Amino acid sequence: MDNKFTKFLLSLLKAGVVFVIMFVIELAVEFSILFFILFKMDFTYREAATYVAKNLSLHISVISNLLTICALMVGYKLLKKPLKSEFCLNVQYDKKKYLFPLVILCGICFCFFITVYLSFIESVITIPQEWIDILNENSELQESGNVVIRILAIVIVAPVAEEVIFRAGILKYFMQGMPKWIAIILAAMIFGSLHAGPIGFLYATFGGMVLGWLYTLFKSIIPTVVFHISYNAIQLIPINYPVIVIYLLALLFMIVFGIIFYMSKKYELTLNSGESEKNEDIQYSVENN
Repeated sequence: MDNKFTKFLLSLLKAGVVFVIMFVIELAVEFSILFFILFKMDFTYREAATYVAKNLSLHISVISNLLTICALMVGYKLLKKPLKSEFCLNVQYDKKKYLFPLVILCGICFCFFITVYLSFIESVITIPQEWIDILNENSELQESGNVVIRILAIVIVAPVAEEVIFRAGILKYFMQGMPKWIAIILAAMIFGSLHAGPIGFLYATFGGMVLGWLYTLFKSIIPTVVFHISYNAIQLIPINYPVIVIYLLALLFMIVFGIIFYMSKKYELTLNSGESEKNEDIQYSVENN
């Protein structure tokens, strides 16, 4: 019992360190840029904060995410831990690599599934207008600004950094001290809490659970980064899809996700069966000798 509790505390501590590094760096970058704007321009503090929020939020995201990855790399190097294993860049089983095209398709269709998911929630409960306004304001910030910085921040840097922080960092450490699904849900809720308001929390937490499961399936963040990039990229395409298309693609997500789940379970059964037969052969050989 004491050993389990110690592992639980250590898992919280390690995950907490990763979260604090990310949080402190983001605050430091944001306030550094804010004070630079105050120093260079004739703004009040409120005006400077508004200017930064509307015009430089994506720049702050890119800088803070890159610095967080660098800080984690330095930390692991100082602790003499291999970066490839700490960042979970290996795929455990070769056969699971064939699921990658399905993961990409899943990531693309997930955007439409989330639309249906939020519509269902809206039909069940009354969503306050303030929540919708927060989500719309965040969407407007992401849709404004230079196309290059938007692609860099949303499609490239954010997916990589968030998977390093939340799956290869927080979730990985949670799983060292608690059951798998509790770790997945808890890490997903932390991931969701950093998105835009209560509605952002709902869809990002659900997305975090999907990404967490994919991480536990592959024991790697490579598929989760691919999924995350696919999802974020499709959001940047300014197309108004017909309702029937949205529902069909949401259905396709469920079908593809089900196929990935089935194939992963089937492979695990085959793997376990092969290991069992191998152990029996070894035992039989030992007994005969």
